[in-house]
Amino acid sequence: MAKTLLSLDELKARAVQAIKQHDGCEEVSDITICEILDVSTHCNWRIGAVGVGPGCAHAATRAAVDVESELQNEFDLLSVL
Repeated sequence: MAKTLLSLDELKARAVQAIKQHDGCEEVSDITICEILDVSTHCNWRIGAVGVGPGCAHAATRAAVDVESELQNEFDLLSVL
């Protein structure tokens, strides 16, 4: 099944929204999406960093890993290169 291409802003918005749904992650303010140029990988992006409030770094990191895994099955980053 073909993946849907999303712009960087669209992908970030979906990922932040999904991370905030996890317990303890309501204060997540931003994430960084990193483009992967290695064509042998199943996806062309990853979540590189998560901006969090005090006390929720561990929960946000776990949530980011889960969300990344879920969204990578559906979406690819629309490359700007």
